[in-house]
Amino acid sequence: MNQLLFILLITLFAPQVLPYSYSGKLTSDSFLIGEPEQVALSLGSSPESCVVSWVATAVPNPAVIFYESTSSDSDTGSAYYAEVFVEGGDSSIGYASLFTENRCGTTRLMSSVYIENCSQLPAGYKVRNLQTTEGSGADKFPVNDFSDLFCGRIPGTPTSTTSSSIALVADMSDYMYSPGEYVSSIPAMTEAALNGEIDLVIHGGDIAYDIDDDCGRRGDEFMRTIQPLSTTVPYIFGVGDHEGGRKDLSLDCHAQLGYDYEGFRMRVGEATNAGQMIMAHASGSPTSFYFSFDVGLVHFVVINTNAWIHACHYWMLPPQMMWLSADLAAVNKSRTPWTVLIAHRAIYCVKNDDSECNTESEAMRYGLPELAYKKNINIGDWNGEVKGQNNVFGIEEVLEKYGVDIVFGGHTHHYERSYPARDGESVQKDYVNPEGTVFVVGGISGVGEDAFEKEYADFTAWRDETYRESWGHLNCNSTHAVWTQRLADSGGVLDQFTISKI
Repeated sequence: MNQLLFILLITLFAPQVLPYSYSGKLTSDSFLIGEPEQVALSLGSSPESCVVSWVATAVPNPAVIFYESTSSDSDTGSAYYAEVFVEGGDSSIGYASLFTENRCGTTRLMSSVYIENCSQLPAGYKVRNLQTTEGSGADKFPVNDFSDLFCGRIPGTPTSTTSSSIALVADMSDYMYSPGEYVSSIPAMTEAALNGEIDLVIHGGDIAYDIDDDCGRRGDEFMRTIQPLSTTVPYIFGVGDHEGGRKDLSLDCHAQLGYDYEGFRMRVGEATNAGQMIMAHASGSPTSFYFSFDVGLVHFVVINTNAWIHACHYWMLPPQMMWLSADLAAVNKSRTPWTVLIAHRAIYCVKNDDSECNTESEAMRYGLPELAYKKNINIGDWNGEVKGQNNVFGIEEVLEKYGVDIVFGGHTHHYERSYPARDGESVQKDYVNPEGTVFVVGGISGVGEDAFEKEYADFTAWRDETYRESWGHLNCNSTHAVWTQRLADSGGVLDQFTISKI
């Protein structure tokens, strides 16, 4: 059993926490065989519910049977259950859906427990897997000892005086896996979470670089590294370009069914309709590629921007855009006055002459040229103007129609922000009662930089030309949204701006 033990003295909605400086490292050597690892919180189907997920990378009898609940019956083989226990309790507060992934000689038993009332988590919680003999009601025995004791919290039901505090990152690798290459935002965010300064983390794609590398072992290392963070507050994953494209599959042949995202889909629970998928289904989405959720006074929407770039992904556009419009139309602005879209590829950005901040961003902004869509032409291969080509599936008109306040993305490895913008230009040079959407690019949360080779555009408000690794920290009350871009190495302020609705 590893020795990392952190117990925070908190309550669910008004945490009182002890100062903590994160310097730990969790690797495969930190865990016993079969011990739960890569433990992570996610949101459930209601503000009071949550999901606890974890992995065991070495388990006895790996050919397990998938169970949805303890009432399931089995005719053959062994079965595994998983349980979450609260400190001081004698009974579990949830049973798991499980999935076994066997790839390249690595077996992962992925467990996910839905908990209807997460108010008990601040008292401390721990997890374990159990094995049972055949049939319903059979005796169960531990596969392993309990995990460490964790202390988590979820944002809960907002009130009129709620202030939401969210961390946002994109393009972030595991600095433990590739030490010395760059500074990761993981330690600084972990310290902020343990000190009660953030309620939730959103990772807008490009996870671990790459989550599927080395038969998924790189993803394992990343999930171990974030465990002190992801067991304290919910950690939500969106999809980026590095999550698509398994190394042993052809994108053109297999993307039609989404197989190229297999590593991502397995980890967020799509195989079992568990994990993060519970939250996705609650938002009316059938997939981990796009979904929405509320945190306090903010409605967050996550989409898959790869759908605009590769012809083999164009099939995603009609259902995604139909869902997006319906989701935004249903937002209750009196309950969640702020709407933030998480879109991995930047819709507004300035970099150089390559396609990323030119044809690609314009295709997302205005929509694909109709000919490119109908003829299955990759937008990177499109010659000529993008705008004014009978465009289809443009995001910007949806943002304007439903009053989306902020779009956060990455993909380009630097930090820049726009003024409120529309139609490729700023609509004002301040953030007071904005008449356009503000676009923030923060694709440098733990990777090397992409240099700016062009001057500011009309819509550009500020950018960091020192290329320091950083992460976004969004605080919202009913009238003001304060974005602070924090340095990964110190937690200091790199940039800050305030959007006001007065």
